[in-house]
Amino acid sequence: MSQLIALIIAIALGAIVTAIGYVFLGDAFTSNSERGVALQMVNQGSQVEMAMTAFRATNASSAFVTDWTLTRNNNGAGAAGTTNGLEAEGFLKAGIVPPVGTAYELTQDSNQNVFLSVSAPVAELSLNVCQEIVGLAGGDSEAALTVAADVATAAGQLLTDGDRYGCYANAATATNNIFVYQVE
Repeated sequence: MSQLIALIIAIALGAIVTAIGYVFLGDAFTSNSERGVALQMVNQGSQVEMAMTAFRATNASSAFVTDWTLTRNNNGAGAAGTTNGLEAEGFLKAGIVPPVGTAYELTQDSNQNVFLSVSAPVAELSLNVCQEIVGLAGGDSEAALTVAADVATAAGQLLTDGDRYGCYANAATATNNIFVYQVE
């Protein structure tokens, strides 16, 4: 009988601890995973930036050329028709992996600035992840995302804001968000 009473008390204490954890921790697990995705994307941008810098220092030229892109698909393999010179030359140990169902691309503006970008559906690059990225860049993570028509517009806005990286809502398709990191 005393074992039954101890068992009932243990179950009741477990339920109380679970309820307290739910009330006080709330969405801690969800928000931490969103922050983790944001940190991963920023870290990957930083890795590409360092690889591009090392390439420039070694070869006295940019790693960005039209046939030498860093487009990657979600399993880390090179996308069709592209090469990954930074990895082949040893400047990146392994490929970077974007959110599922998307691909990273390197683009260059008219001023020779090079950007690593991904335009992804909200299901893969959610508003919360974008807001975490904005917060990591020093912006207001609670504010609405700045709207950009495409990757080029987002890159221009990034330069205007003076940030290294950012996340924008795609004006053309309200279902996509755009992550941009200036790597060169």
